[in-house]
Amino acid sequence: TLTLSGNAYLQKDLFHFSVSLKGNNVLLYNNRSYQVYASPDINLSYVKNKISLTGKIAVPKARITPIDFSSAVSLHHDVIIVKEEGDKNLMPKLGFYLDLDVGLGKDVYFSYAGLTAYLGGNITINLAPQQLTTATGNLIISKGNFKAYGTQLAINKGSLIYTGGPIDNPGLNITATKEIRNIITTPPSQSGSSTQTYSTSFQNILVGRNITGTMQKPK
Repeated sequence: TLTLSGNAYLQKDLFHFSVSLKGNNVLLYNNRSYQVYASPDINLSYVKNKISLTGKIAVPKARITPIDFSSAVSLHHDVIIVKEEGDKNLMPKLGFYLDLDVGLGKDVYFSYAGLTAYLGGNITINLAPQQLTTATGNLIISKGNFKAYGTQLAINKGSLIYTGGPIDNPGLNITATKEIRNIITTPPSQSGSSTQTYSTSFQNILVGRNITGTMQKPK
């Protein structure tokens, strides 16, 4: 259930409104790349051509498996946009501002760029007109895998670090490892015996990666 409440002020030359939205464990988004359940407590307001969305959203459950994070489609260079003549003040530009705290629960699954993991933590998402969507905070990898060397490495620890940059390019601090068994063969000693054999022993070796850099340029 979502609960919507608010108020509006109307006058000849002035109009503004404020609307709050609250809910618990609501399916907000559902397609082949994203399935997100959320508990929102947010406010949408409009004052003097400025729309602001603020508040917080708890995400108890989600499946985030994007093909990529690109959502912008560029027009072909032959396309020409023809502007209509008229009063420029009839349709003033609206400025959209976003300041949203997002907290992840224990059942948030993420898969992208070889990384599959369950995420937790909190980030604050910000957006201003003609600006990139940015974020601050940390998302913690509780368990997961990273594909490398043609195999799956178990993530021992990891975090996605947002320091105010683009939301699709967090910093990485991930350790992913796998234990393999190395076979050590020792040649026979030169004892002169006619029944010499090679001896074999096994040694466990921990291999893997320490991943730093960013999501778009991991090191």
